[in-house]
Amino acid sequence: MATLRDIRRRIRSVEKTQQITSAMRMVAAAKLRRAQNAILAARPYSQRIWATLYEVGRRESGLEHPLLRPHERLERLEVLVISSDRGLCGAYNANAIKAATAAIAEGLTEFRQVVVSTVGRKATEHFRRRHSLAGSWSIGARVEYALAVEIAKHLADRYESGEIDGVVVVYNEFVSALTQRPQTVRLLPLVPDFSRVRSYEPDEGREPYEIEPSPAAVMEALVPLALE
Repeated sequence: MATLRDIRRRIRSVEKTQQITSAMRMVAAAKLRRAQNAILAARPYSQRIWATLYEVGRRESGLEHPLLRPHERLERLEVLVISSDRGLCGAYNANAIKAATAAIAEGLTEFRQVVVSTVGRKATEHFRRRHSLAGSWSIGARVEYALAVEIAKHLADRYESGEIDGVVVVYNEFVSALTQRPQTVRLLPLVPDFSRVRSYEPDEGREPYEIEPSPAAVMEALVPLALE
């Protein structure tokens, strides 16, 4: 039978545990708010980049860029699947994997072969048992720009060299802390999809504008071939 001292010791232990978990909850909430604010702040910039690509490509029909040029033969499609490194994300990873599986099946109706690349350990664990992976990356503790450059260089080099003839990216679009919407986007050949630019509407009647120093230079700045 527990003594009064044992009972008091257990009460103090529970109270300290409550203090620790409360502090951890506050830290997690602050990190979530920072991540959410970063996502929402970057979205208008991303949409404007797509709008610029669309306008330059639409007005300069003769523009030459290796990543804009479709290949004549559609032999191989690469599907890039983005997930998290860890679980405990509800249906976050399951939805991305489900969307990627559908994209692979759809790709086989257009291409002779589909290869898979993965970002995030959960996608890697799922697809490496079913497909030969062309590449795989882990996100780590935080998303770094260098990782995005490495992945972009991998895809651009393979497309430009003719190893692949198309790239589809599958990822979850942030809607709220509880809702993420799976997205499947044809990335290469780079044909800007104007439907993705929600905050910008084309105006056929606007005055023509000049691009300095040239449309090719603008496209090279927006879609560089030499990634470092």
